[in-house]
Amino acid sequence: VNKTPIVMEVDTGAGLSCLPYEMYCKYFSNIKVEQTAVRLRYYDGPIVKPRGQIKVTVTIGDCSKTFTLIIVDGAKRALLGRDIFTEFELIIRGTNVFYKDVSLHNRNVSINKVNVEVPIELDILLNKYKNLFKAELGLYKGEKINLSVVENVTPTFIKAQQIPIAFRDKVKQELARLEGEGVICKVDNSEWGTPLVPVLKANGKDVRVCANYKITINKFLRDVNHPLPLIEEIFSSLGGGQRFTKLDFLNAYNQLELDAETAKLLAWSTPYGIYEVKRLPYGTKPACAIFQSKVEKVLLGCQNTVNYLDDIVVTGKTDKEHLENLAVVFEKLYRAGFRLNIKKCEFFRESISYLGYKITAEGLGTDSRKIAAIQEIPQPKDVTELRSFIGMVNYYSKFVHNFADKLKPLYNLLKESSKFTWSIQCEEAFQLAKREIASEKILVHFDQNKPIRLACDASQSGIGAALSHVMRDGTERPICFVSRVLTKAEEKYAMVQKEALGIYWAVQKLYQYLAGRKFEIVTDHKPLQTIFGEFKTLPKMAAGRMQRWALFLSGFDYSIRYIKGSDNVKADALSRLPMKTVEINEGDEVDYFNFLETVNVIDSIRLRAETRKDTELSKVFNFIRYGFPHT
Repeated sequence: VNKTPIVMEVDTGAGLSCLPYEMYCKYFSNIKVEQTAVRLRYYDGPIVKPRGQIKVTVTIGDCSKTFTLIIVDGAKRALLGRDIFTEFELIIRGTNVFYKDVSLHNRNVSINKVNVEVPIELDILLNKYKNLFKAELGLYKGEKINLSVVENVTPTFIKAQQIPIAFRDKVKQELARLEGEGVICKVDNSEWGTPLVPVLKANGKDVRVCANYKITINKFLRDVNHPLPLIEEIFSSLGGGQRFTKLDFLNAYNQLELDAETAKLLAWSTPYGIYEVKRLPYGTKPACAIFQSKVEKVLLGCQNTVNYLDDIVVTGKTDKEHLENLAVVFEKLYRAGFRLNIKKCEFFRESISYLGYKITAEGLGTDSRKIAAIQEIPQPKDVTELRSFIGMVNYYSKFVHNFADKLKPLYNLLKESSKFTWSIQCEEAFQLAKREIASEKILVHFDQNKPIRLACDASQSGIGAALSHVMRDGTERPICFVSRVLTKAEEKYAMVQKEALGIYWAVQKLYQYLAGRKFEIVTDHKPLQTIFGEFKTLPKMAAGRMQRWALFLSGFDYSIRYIKGSDNVKADALSRLPMKTVEINEGDEVDYFNFLETVNVIDSIRLRAETRKDTELSKVFNFIRYGFPHT
């Protein structure tokens, strides 16, 4: 690395390559550390916020290539992830990794020991189906997709929004690229038109384009009813498996081609003309069900294999059987025209998590992450935090016999005459309450036949959510809980943005439960009914990040309901006492700018100067600085 020999451990489960901060200080401190939006998760562990990233030249054999290494505190060793592994076409042989290249006259160069032993035949299989992993958009060879609208519908065409001058060339280039790939096609006119929404990527240079179908076609589309597999079906298919491979599609929905009539329904209106959409886009209401049905059809008959949304899991009773099953899946997917994303595929894992369960060779168990937000609630520091926790406890007390009696030490602290002193008895009652809430007395397993409700909330320091089933008697039984603290930047958000972030993050975090299903969001922040309403459009001056979150949510089938803050006790406690984990899942998106007319970069110096020049604001400035005049 930059002509410095270092030892790296190969981890095919890691999408990016990482460098311990100590190693950076020792060998590469002359390289400036850049900021990064990347957040890492240790497998089945906590979220880690890196220090930053550096760009380096990695040399293996006689070949050198430029990569970005993520700098991580506390890491024990450097990790060579799938980014370098794939680019150099490394080969796993038993517990060794080799590099083979024509420029080296076919000689093998040993790299290092791999941290997870996989069968030697895996690299042969991956090489055989290397075209299945090509970084190109696949095209499903089955029937084209047809979406139909309800009767007596008047077509909706919404005029294109202006795009800032600074980004117009980038948007034009992206439209040209998509047209060249057959994703869109320019037409002269259309009865239907959904405004283009450009998204600036994290590199600050490129854009991708989407459309907010929530405000046009989604409300008129007929539902496509195709059930997602039950956890019993998933376990039945994977039962007896020793290790598990998870396959991920490359731009999943876009691999399905639309028929001519559907392409017209999903047309984009842009400042540069109208484009019919030829591939199934994200954000259309039936997309999940359609994709699930097509992949199920392709994989019909595959042993020890299950697909759930855009994931496929393959296993076997032995590694040999696992490989044989994997070969059948690869063959069927390739013949059907699909493409997989090698960077997100995981091979021969010891366990996988689905819908709150952890599946291992030993069987089906509870995924500890579904209750971590309860187990890791910190000790309340004052009466306000304790009252919030007690509010959640009271909400679930009906399910536990004599719950209130067991928690008397905590209730006593709420008395006005009591001094807030955390005793041993308080700690015991506190831990008991958390165990009871996370127990089977209160917690239920996910059941796709029961209604789903997602309660979300935000505080000044955290966000939290509780996902529940609504039972026949109207009571709510929790499925899982999630929470996290806010980053320093998020703490500066306006309250409406914190509340909106809470909803966006919770839906993203609980994607497996919510995708492809109807659910209800409850919030105690009334403006979000308008901002994230089922068929509402955003106010034109809404912040860019709100545009991004609204577009993400438009791909889900949900309703949103306002409740009083005093009734939102479950999520309130989680947001006020969040897990001490910082997590940002912004993907590759930076901001939306479709509602901005111009781009003006204004620094604080210019802002102060212009304020003093303004007649009204200069008076306000003087009043603040010198006080109001006495006359």
